[in-house]
Amino acid sequence: MGFGESITTCFRKTFTYSGRASRSEYWWFMAFHNSLPILWFILGSALSSIYSGENASEYLTAFLYILFGSYWLLWMPTLSASIRRGHDIESAGFLTFLLAIPLLFIALFLVHEYIPFLDFSFAFMAKGAVHAGSIALTLFVLNSLYLAKPSDPNTNKYGPNPHEVTS
Repeated sequence: MGFGESITTCFRKTFTYSGRASRSEYWWFMAFHNSLPILWFILGSALSSIYSGENASEYLTAFLYILFGSYWLLWMPTLSASIRRGHDIESAGFLTFLLAIPLLFIALFLVHEYIPFLDFSFAFMAKGAVHAGSIALTLFVLNSLYLAKPSDPNTNKYGPNPHEVTS
């Protein structure tokens, strides 16, 4: 499966959490997903040099909305592809949610000052952010290595081998 077909397939199967996703389908879609920040950064840098006047903050705000909007649009297809990729190596797809655990701690550190009963010191926050970030990075690397495993060549409990399915 190529780059374009992978993107089309993952968007088409956004709400399909059953079945299997081949390595090529998953990794081409992840390449697309991970290239967007680079493209947005290049576009943002170009726009900031063009619109660096009194309206710069308005353009920056609009740019950030587009950036976050694109990530929200990609969240569900990425989750679905990750779960189906786990199924392809005969693993429970919910293991993908392990990646969210340290992200919840990072989110807690970001919103702590808006929650009255959370009184964290700066040192505690700094240590916690470093630990949560290192755990998140470790889980991301382990998950990536795990999802890079070859497909189960046979039909498994999640469905037939995606290389043999013609749709």
